Amino acid sequence: MLVFTFKSVAKCRWEILIFALALSFLAGCAAQGGPGGGPTDRLGPQLIATFPSDGATNVGLEPEITLIFSETIDNRLNISAVQVTPPPALAPRLQIRHKQVTIKLAEPLQPDRTYIFNFGRNLKDYQNNPTAQQVKLAFATGDSLDEAMIGGRVTDIPANQKTMVWFFKKEAAFPDTLWNCLPDYIVSADNKGNYQATNLPVGEFRAMAVSGQSPRPKYLTENELMAVPQANPLIIESRRDKIENVDFRLTKHYLKPFRLLTANPLDGYLELNFSRPILDDSLRSDFFKLSDENTLVRQAWISEDEPTRIILLTDSPALQTDYQVSVSGILADNADSLVVGGRTARFNWPARPDTLKPKIFTTSPTANAKDVELSTVIQIHLSEPIAGDTLTQNIQLFCRDTSKVPVNTHWYDANTIVIKTEQPLLSAVNYSLRINSKYWQDFAGNKFQDSLVVLKFTTLDQNLFGSLTGKIIPANAVEPENLIVTATLAGGIKFERQTRPDSNGYYEFRELLPGKYVFAIWDDRNSDGKYDFGRLAPYRPAEPFRIYPNQINVRSRWETAEVNWDF
Repeated sequence: MLVFTFKSVAKCRWEILIFALALSFLAGCAAQGGPGGGPTDRLGPQLIATFPSDGATNVGLEPEITLIFSETIDNRLNISAVQVTPPPALAPRLQIRHKQVTIKLAEPLQPDRTYIFNFGRNLKDYQNNPTAQQVKLAFATGDSLDEAMIGGRVTDIPANQKTMVWFFKKEAAFPDTLWNCLPDYIVSADNKGNYQATNLPVGEFRAMAVSGQSPRPKYLTENELMAVPQANPLIIESRRDKIENVDFRLTKHYLKPFRLLTANPLDGYLELNFSRPILDDSLRSDFFKLSDENTLVRQAWISEDEPTRIILLTDSPALQTDYQVSVSGILADNADSLVVGGRTARFNWPARPDTLKPKIFTTSPTANAKDVELSTVIQIHLSEPIAGDTLTQNIQLFCRDTSKVPVNTHWYDANTIVIKTEQPLLSAVNYSLRINSKYWQDFAGNKFQDSLVVLKFTTLDQNLFGSLTGKIIPANAVEPENLIVTATLAGGIKFERQTRPDSNGYYEFRELLPGKYVFAIWDDRNSDGKYDFGRLAPYRPAEPFRIYPNQINVRSRWETAEVNWDF
């Protein structure tokens, strides 16, 4: 590969380009097959020369940026194939002629800046072969090139999604909401989630990772997955600083505030629709107030088919009357409270009685489930509450179809029944839960759709269990007791265990089904036992998290020892 250094750009530009084109022509001739065809072309284009050269300094503010390749480039690409950082206000044009790719600027560059033109592997030949390496050109309009780097990995990337990391440089202050601003630097993650942002200047940065079909700054929606970094702050103090292991874990982040959207009377109940799913353990009847103080809310529950919806059972309201409902105290699934301006809604109660029959909506475990955990607490989710408490005489659990199992039943909320056995479930046994709903009815007197429901499931076999032990070796003064280790069974079977290591970093899993496991570790900084993905607004880093690429095989009745991880 030839490397050109441009000290006097205007003087020798065309001579070098002509020389490069001649070389590429000769290389193309040498690569051609003999008469009658040859082997299929499976090699991507190779970069031969650039103008300006990679790493050049004191480049003029209006250069015509040119790249020369070893073979003809597919000219169906547009300017979206290249990421320009810092991004210009006006998008440049991309011109492709044979082996030459030219970027024509729509406005002059800024003085004393380092610019990066990154094609990734978007450039291809006409046989659809991409370049073997990422094609990136960096040069400076000042007398020095920024060389700082921030690198890491993005995890939990969906299949066939484009993933990028955006960096925002602090000027006087950071913007309040990153997704409404143009990033200063953009870098793509590869198919394994690895990224490296190079040629960054001295300063403090915030970052976010985004993944979707075509995520764009200032046009993000909640359909895209996003992540904030697991490190803070990101400060580059000198031109050659390197900050590594700045990782991201993608998830859904909300861009709009949590608010009550509408209140709709429906089939004798009041339906409240919110902008986000509701935290399922946050409901109380006194959270809801109607403008008529004599009409009280008797029951409140989250809709089983739509978690953004709460259903209220109230005293008989006055029909054809305007009402206002006020909501307080409830939380979204990310623990956000309602904004002040989104706590009330108006409605008019029509004369429309409830005629819908209640039904069993979902169960846990599901029907005919296998390998059910021995500590499972059975739950039955109804489409609406039932009138009267007749759980004990209408619910029975049988072991091996004949032996009755003693259970305790209670309501978890208005439409969820909890069934707990007095003794743990037995290993590798068939169970059947029989629900006689013949005499159940809702508060409007509608009887259940089915008079008898039978739920069958099989518990897992304890004799299959294996065990695994090892040690976590933390870095950066992390306390081992703050870490949580998770072992997730690969292959599509939903089975996961988690544990905490002791003060010396030793951990153990005693009840693992046989198979290959994926391991992850995170620093549970708030000690709540749940992974904290951080927040975009107000900006808060995520808890440090690592997924390890090596899968560990666990065998039945066998201890796998000394599985050690660095964190």
